[in-house]
Amino acid sequence: MFTKITQTQLIVATVLFIALFDNYTFYNKVLEVYPLSYENFGFLLSLVVLLIALNTLVFTLLSSKYTSKAILIFVVLVSSLSNYFMNSYHVVIDADMLRNAIQTNSDEAFDLVTPKQIFYFFFRDIALFTYL
Repeated sequence: MFTKITQTQLIVATVLFIALFDNYTFYNKVLEVYPLSYENFGFLLSLVVLLIALNTLVFTLLSSKYTSKAILIFVVLVSSLSNYFMNSYHVVIDADMLRNAIQTNSDEAFDLVTPKQIFYFFFRDIALFTYL
């Protein structure tokens, strides 16, 4: 039923998914600074192409026959969670935010878990993982 895809095709598909669906807040913030216009079109297009190319390069270098699925699944799960938090709480994920997340205890972390987040996380990622 499903066609076998190569490791490279899987990496490119995952990177495209993340670039198109998990960077909505990033693209909005960029468009606030550089509005979509003829003068900014080249820069905005190159930003998207660079994002896709660098992610593809990094995942290709880190992946092997045995690790690619595990790495890509982990990255999609983390991007799903970060996307949810960026869109729901209007936060930017930066070094300080990562430091705070690491220092958070379990009580604080469970206070952030909502039914909406579970629904978003479960159905969005389960649908994607049926292809992995």
